[in-house]
Amino acid sequence: MSDQELIFADAHCHLYPPFFSKKDINGVIQRAKSKNVLIIVNSILNPNHFEFGLSLTKNQVVYLSIGMQPTEVEEEKFKKIEEFLLNNLEFVVAIGEIGLDYYWVKEEEKRKEQKLFFKRLIELAEEKNKPIVIHSRAAETDAIDIIESYNLKNVLMHCFTGTENEIKQVVDNGWFITVPTSLVYRKNFQKILSLIPERQLMFETDSPYHSLKKGEKNEPAAISISAKKAAMLKGIDTKKLADITTENVANFYGIRIIKENS
Repeated sequence: MSDQELIFADAHCHLYPPFFSKKDINGVIQRAKSKNVLIIVNSILNPNHFEFGLSLTKNQVVYLSIGMQPTEVEEEKFKKIEEFLLNNLEFVVAIGEIGLDYYWVKEEEKRKEQKLFFKRLIELAEEKNKPIVIHSRAAETDAIDIIESYNLKNVLMHCFTGTENEIKQVVDNGWFITVPTSLVYRKNFQKILSLIPERQLMFETDSPYHSLKKGEKNEPAAISISAKKAAMLKGIDTKKLADITTENVANFYGIRIIKENS
């Protein structure tokens, strides 16, 4: 089968400074398109780059998600997210990433502050009917409990590393889980992959992180490699898995797949 018959989607990455320079991002996008990665969801967590993220959506391949890193929660950022969302509702496909991070944040008071902003951001997404993308590092149980207290259907657990029971809970709730490109060599993500039904699976690069080789900067183009590895691990046809996961991304974010000759 020709790779041209395959269509891939990167459900979550970070294409903005300082991770990538503005002048380099066009090349990143072109390399992704050359590998038939035709959906790139760009998660921007710095309000200073929201407008830049919006400008990238004009190429019909990159889509914008806005959120707040749990380790950097503050009122001013929340207000900027709220304002930008209200002014650009049709161009923002999701709120995220948002959530909890107990790996880096140990102080109980700061964890309480994370929970407060997490709930406010969920409520904003609920009010504006936007899906949410969740960061839950070392805080999986609390994150799941908080989300379950709301009536949200479109939930994506980004780079989820919970226990088997927590993965089952996420799956039973009908939520989605992404696995990153580092699944190519990381056994923990290969195990997680085996526990996710195809209809609730998405691939992400989390660029510039989770690269195919340690020490290198990741790019959305790498999805074409990790998706093939995942298909091999699951023992299913690459095109079938690519079609299902790309459709999952498109449906979750409300995106129409646009095939281009590039």
